Amino acid sequence: MTAPAPAPVLLPLLGTPCAVCAHAARYVDGDRHVIHNDLRLRPCQLPPNPTAPAVTTDLAEVTK
Repeated sequence: MTAPAPAPVLLPLLGTPCAVCAHAARYVDGDRHVIHNDLRLRPCQLPPNPTAPAVTTDLAEVTK
């Protein structure tokens, strides 16, 4: 037997404006698509998260 597929991760937005097009949004799915309240609108693809700068604990780097 195989394990059931995991449920998709959904982040509820409940009417918050979409960050891309400003239409009211329902949720963001696991692939970073914004699903709108008006389902006639196509999902918007969110840009990737910016990477945080690496944090160093090296004393020589910290005291520069």
